[in-house]
Amino acid sequence: MSMSPWVWWTVVALVFFILEISTASFFFLWIGAGAMITVVVSLFSVPATVEYSVFAVSSILLVVISRRWAGTISGKSPQIANVDALVGQSGRITKVYAHAPWQGYAKIGGEAWRVETENENPLQVNEEIKVLTLKSNILVVKKVAQEHGSETKTEKKP
Repeated sequence: MSMSPWVWWTVVALVFFILEISTASFFFLWIGAGAMITVVVSLFSVPATVEYSVFAVSSILLVVISRRWAGTISGKSPQIANVDALVGQSGRITKVYAHAPWQGYAKIGGEAWRVETENENPLQVNEEIKVLTLKSNILVVKKVAQEHGSETKTEKKP
């Protein structure tokens, strides 16, 4: 006893809907919807190759359209996440390595981070720094005094 094609495609759709419920990614939902479209097509006793083609094309189209639609609705996230949010922030050096004085640790945003200067300029404990960029999980920093060094003028009192 073999299953009718519409029953088989209904089972396929249910499997994808269950996967969607377990992942909540809105990816499997559209593949399940493609299987449901194929259920309707299979009711007209079309060849299996037509059913497979309808399933593939409808699933791909639904996924592509939904991604564009979701991107339009949600837009670009204005909030920078994770370590990228540290770029531009200031902190203080808490530890300097003796063997590599341009590397150490700094407290930035209440957390300790491994840091190094961009030109291997030596760091000093309690020195104020600013995060320039990231290099893997190391923050590349610049001394705040260096940043304003050319602008800072010392006044001599007579």
